[in-house]
Amino acid sequence: MTYRAAWTLPDGTPAPGPDLGEVKPGETKTVSRKLKNIGDQPLSAVQITLVDDLPGVTVTVGDTPLTPGQMHAAPGLAPGESLDVTYSRTVPPDAEPGVFRAFLRIRALT
Repeated sequence: MTYRAAWTLPDGTPAPGPDLGEVKPGETKTVSRKLKNIGDQPLSAVQITLVDDLPGVTVTVGDTPLTPGQMHAAPGLAPGESLDVTYSRTVPPDAEPGVFRAFLRIRALT
């Protein structure tokens, strides 16, 4: 029995987590990923929390936008099933260059 999940591209190809790469001032970038149950056991629920409240960051799970700091309970995932996750960042035109990170906390219940 294994309980495992992994990020994939929308076509199912294995992928890193949602990383936007470089986003320049005035730009908006968006990436889509799937959080897929790659184990052989169902996950009864997936809990996702957008930890940070950064300006211009939006995360949507399925059709539900996440509110920073509040846990979103997604439906269970059978082996092979996945959730759509869209991650976007709009950088203000007057933003200073630098590195930022926004974190998602993901827990799966068995």
